[in-house]
Amino acid sequence: MGLSIIKENTKLLGGNISLESEEDGGSTFIFEMPLAKPVNSKSENSAKNTSTPESPSISKEKPDVYKKILYIEDDKAARDVITRFLSDKYEITTNDSADKVLQIVNEVNFDAIL
Repeated sequence: MGLSIIKENTKLLGGNISLESEEDGGSTFIFEMPLAKPVNSKSENSAKNTSTPESPSISKEKPDVYKKILYIEDDKAARDVITRFLSDKYEITTNDSADKVLQIVNEVNFDAIL
């Protein structure tokens, strides 16, 4: 059930999840998220912009509105990795306590909870 929830949330945020599996070797789940949406500008440069949803341009500028993600994980190293990789483009809140998470979810609207 957890994987189906992750798959649906990943799709909602424009990402993808895939599986690589080997008999007697285990399985690897690959989670991919876009770092930015295509840049749409009304300036003269917009005619030259060839970005499409399939190939988003990566902007170093911070967006005006962040997608809010709540990441629940008891492993501090995993929380740190997710925060480091996604915090430039997403507003990341992490927590390791189910009790605290219930309080956080009641106070903040998240776009995804992982």
